[in-house]
Amino acid sequence: MKPSVIATALLGATLVLAGCGKPPAGDAAQDATAGATPAAASTAPAPADWSSLETLVGRYPADVDLYGRGPLVAPLQRLLGERFARFKANMQVSGPLSRAGDLLYVTGNKPHEGGEEAGYLLVDPAARQIEVGLWEGGKLGVYRSGADLADPPDVQAMIRNATP
Repeated sequence: MKPSVIATALLGATLVLAGCGKPPAGDAAQDATAGATPAAASTAPAPADWSSLETLVGRYPADVDLYGRGPLVAPLQRLLGERFARFKANMQVSGPLSRAGDLLYVTGNKPHEGGEEAGYLLVDPAARQIEVGLWEGGKLGVYRSGADLADPPDVQAMIRNATP
């Protein structure tokens, strides 16, 4: 092939890829001891109407497809990036969506792997903030879309009882 043909093909491929690819997701992970909030979360588009979450209190996430559709899916995907699939796997066995004051929350674990592969979700519907605690291989990582949310007693107990 002639060098000019190769250069033209490379330029065309570069333009096509630049136009159709989505930007890479940043790693918004925070260690459980880190206090910084990911900058990407503060520039996220406005979330869907979160008032519908109130009607789901007392219902199980799997029964209402909480992580497959609804107002929390896009914020969770933005916050967790590639870890969203792990979060869903770690929440397969869970309690219902519960309330503690102004917060909604769910705790769960991967079947037969509680303590090693588990998670929790805290939601402040008024502030439209979420916090996810995700145990991966027994190590807790905390991901926040804003300020630190107060852990409900059930979440405090989960953290306290987790495998070190």
